[in-house]
Formats: sequence, structure tokens, C-alpha cells
Amino acid sequence: MRFACSDYSPCEGLYLEDIQLVSSTDGITTSFCWEAYGSSVGLVHPSPCFSCNKSFIKQKVPSNSLQPF
Repeated sequence: MRFACSDYSPCEGLYLEDIQLVSSTDGITTSFCWEAYGSSVGLVHPSPCFSCNKSFIKQKVPSNSLQPF
């Protein structure tokens, strides 16, 4: 899962419920968040990178460490 949102207009109120993503090549599935905030409930795999409660935690990564798709 990739949630790459704008520094000036972040994604807020994201909600994930009962998601199980698997790789078609048997690789590891991962999540990435940039300026993305929300909550999740139930089984969510890979684990969401935003907080799972109402007190959202901002994940900040220096922009020079971002890699293109």
C-alpha cells in the first residue's frame, strides 16, 4: 500500500478495514505513507503506516530520501 499525499494537502480520514494484500511473486508486502492520516480496523496486512487511533501520528521522512515509483 502506498499513500503518497501532498505536503500542502495531506490525505486525512483514511479508513482501512479487513485488507490482506499478497504479492503475486511471493515477495514481501509493505506499506508507505507520506502525509497520510487515518485509522484501521480488523485484519490489515501489510500493517498500515498511519496511526490506528484518533490521535494520529505524523510520519515525517526527509524529501531527499524518497524514491520515485
